[in-house]
Amino acid sequence: MRLPRMTTRRWMVAVAVTAAILTVARIGWRWKRFNELATSHQQAADLYSVVKAGPPPPINATGIGTAAEEAHRQIEEDKRLWRFSFGGKPGYRMTRSLITADELRRDEEALKQAEAVIVEAETSRRLMALYDREMALYHREMSEKYRRAAMRPWLPVDPDPPPPKP
Repeated sequence: MRLPRMTTRRWMVAVAVTAAILTVARIGWRWKRFNELATSHQQAADLYSVVKAGPPPPINATGIGTAAEEAHRQIEEDKRLWRFSFGGKPGYRMTRSLITADELRRDEEALKQAEAVIVEAETSRRLMALYDREMALYHREMSEKYRRAAMRPWLPVDPDPPPPKP
């Protein structure tokens, strides 16, 4: 059997059918890719989300805060006993122990260092919580952007904005 003759009209129809098939395949590929990106960004938003993960652990979870608070209480108690019982003269035997002005200064310096560590840790924790919120918002916006793009895969998509800097 002889094949039909390929006229210009038949070639135009063949090219149009091929273009339609390739366009449908390309739209299907874009739909799948945009859904994958939307899901990926939603998972990242969930990871960064403070609401789902809960608040960050308190600073006392590491034990630093508790030890510093206990040292502070001990120093304040020693100061009170030192001033109340013996008129504030260094070197006298107190009801608990012998304490000198040098020891008291050393304890106060240690307390100040511990408090500085606590303040630095709290500041760092707050900055990380703020960054996590910004990242969660960024990923939620990206997820919505790609969900909308998946509904209309034939339209162009704007480039992604840069993520927030830490």
